[in-house]
Amino acid sequence: MVGVLLVAAAEPVTAFMLGPDWSAAVPLLALLGIRIFFVAPQEGLRWCFMAVGVTKPLLVVSLVNLCLVTAARWFGAAQGLVWMTVAYVLVQAAVVMPVLIAF
Repeated sequence: MVGVLLVAAAEPVTAFMLGPDWSAAVPLLALLGIRIFFVAPQEGLRWCFMAVGVTKPLLVVSLVNLCLVTAARWFGAAQGLVWMTVAYVLVQAAVVMPVLIAF
């Protein structure tokens, strides 16, 4: 629900919470709203892995996630904050979530 609200109403939410001077933050809020869709399933799967004692694949996924997110942020940072956020969201959605599901 929060993710849908942030994606659909990023501009009014930003204007209400931060004021009109923060209009440049609207795309960032919308992109991070998309990220919210992946947080709950990822965290739920992580807790399930820990509960059943499958921690080695979880460690591998976490290390791959760390490397990919670091690389995505580094390459995206050269293009600006919005592209850095796009790269982060894409890595989480396209790589980490499928890998967690595969295990």
